[in-house]
Amino acid sequence: DALADAHAIGLVHRGLRPEKIIVSQKGTAKITDLGLGRYATAVARDLAGSGAQVPAMSYWAPEQRTGDADHRSDIYALGLLLVEMLTGRPPSHGDMLLDLSVSPLVAPLVRRMLEADPDRRVDSAATVAAQLREVTATLDAQRAAPPVQAPPPRLKSGRRSSKGVVVSKPAPQATPAATPAANASAS
Repeated sequence: DALADAHAIGLVHRGLRPEKIIVSQKGTAKITDLGLGRYATAVARDLAGSGAQVPAMSYWAPEQRTGDADHRSDIYALGLLLVEMLTGRPPSHGDMLLDLSVSPLVAPLVRRMLEADPDRRVDSAATVAAQLREVTATLDAQRAAPPVQAPPPRLKSGRRSSKGVVVSKPAPQATPAATPAANASAS
């Protein structure tokens, strides 16, 4: 929601990455350094041109590398952050974006957030937040639902065992008269 609120008043972060998100003791995520967006992008671009390694660039949207950035650039970066949170690996452009091994509930959203063309990307952080809430609600409902249990197996008579265990008749026991030893001692 914080990113949507910032975008609503015209602020674009332009440097969203893990170090720029802090989590409060209550578990609320907060975005830092919103006021430095334009400045940080210009400095990073200059450093990148000099050959220096700029960690923030690994979270940049493709259009940021040419100097263009708007709210959709932040959505791209947020998509990369989601991938990192879901997979435990930092973002890597290319094959990771094509082979997202994340929940099928969230993968379509993440793919739309990571569209190379900003016009095909999710259009707002508010949309991302709403869709993530839907995914969370679905996952919560799945966790709360009792597990589906298979019906107990049928007995030979066609009845179901009350505990799901097939009850079989015990094997017939030999009676003393039916054994050869018993027949020999009986004569």
